[in-house]
Amino acid sequence: VEGALSTQQLTATQRVYLFGGTEAHMLPNPLRPGEDTMVVIPIVNAIVSTHEPPNKIGVKSVMMVEERVEDGARLKLAWVPYVDNLADQVERMGRHARVFVYTCELREAALKRLSDEAKRVYEYGNLFVQKEEDIGRDDYDTVVSVCEKVGGKQLVFDFDWELDELEEFSEEMLKSQEMD
Repeated sequence: VEGALSTQQLTATQRVYLFGGTEAHMLPNPLRPGEDTMVVIPIVNAIVSTHEPPNKIGVKSVMMVEERVEDGARLKLAWVPYVDNLADQVERMGRHARVFVYTCELREAALKRLSDEAKRVYEYGNLFVQKEEDIGRDDYDTVVSVCEKVGGKQLVFDFDWELDELEEFSEEMLKSQEMD
């Protein structure tokens, strides 16, 4: 990262975002041939982007059926400027910072008091990143709930504008409600 910054391989608007964590892997045990051992390997993800990555983590473990996405702000996680020594602190702070680290700002005493389930969020969390073209896009629910009085009858129904065909849906609705 320092090399890319010093040789100006990054544009003026690009920033580097670092996220550290661990991944568990089953590896052959060198002391017991034929047996595998669970090894926790430290990892560092580096993202070069003009946009700050979302403050979200995906939580997934073998004990969970589905991955869930957690809000980083709620977990006291934040992107903070990287400071390698105190002398550089003033220069790298604020809008001039080029490297950011995803940091937990929850106090150590509070971390110790967390329940086992709450700790799993931190233990099994990994940065949740969207593709750059998806940033700013909202995922909309395609189902519209309708409650309308038509011809003296109260109609209540759901219409999925992505899956339902309007003409077909309308004809079926009219038939089911015995309307012409």
